[in-house]
Amino acid sequence: MTHRNRFLLGVLLMMAVASSACQKGEPDASKPQGKQAKAEAKAMEAGAGQHVGDPFTVKERTEIAALVDNPKAFEGKTVRVSGVVQGFCHHQRAWFSLVSKAGDKQIVRVITKPKFSTPEQMAINQSTAEAEGVVQLKAVDEAYAKHMAKEHGLFGGEPDKIQGPQYSVNVVATGARF
Repeated sequence: MTHRNRFLLGVLLMMAVASSACQKGEPDASKPQGKQAKAEAKAMEAGAGQHVGDPFTVKERTEIAALVDNPKAFEGKTVRVSGVVQGFCHHQRAWFSLVSKAGDKQIVRVITKPKFSTPEQMAINQSTAEAEGVVQLKAVDEAYAKHMAKEHGLFGGEPDKIQGPQYSVNVVATGARF
């Protein structure tokens, strides 16, 4: 095996290991806490914060509960959602999930790649975000749904209660504010 092939094999192995490490985050000391998280929420309400991607075009926000309760009514439509960051992909920074308030079980997953990446410094159940994009329903087989429930809190966060395929409510984002 050539040096180049060994190098490429090593890179592929590292990517495989890293992609399996994309798990629900837990707050830590390096992430905004307490007063800083409250200041983020106030800034977002005032329209401040870091905006990535395209500017928002939808004026009215869709409630996360309305989206989760009746996702087929929104499928293919552009919506604007806001809430508390419940989890995010630490490895690829390709998505984050939102709930109306910390502790809620109704979760919308916001897909950010390839348009932009989620910020590295978000505090789970404290940081707030707002996103605009097209609603997409994705069929997820039972095994993957159980993994997503256990590792990321999706589908109610209770893998033992999942029976059969599930539908993931995704917003494929064109823009977001953190």
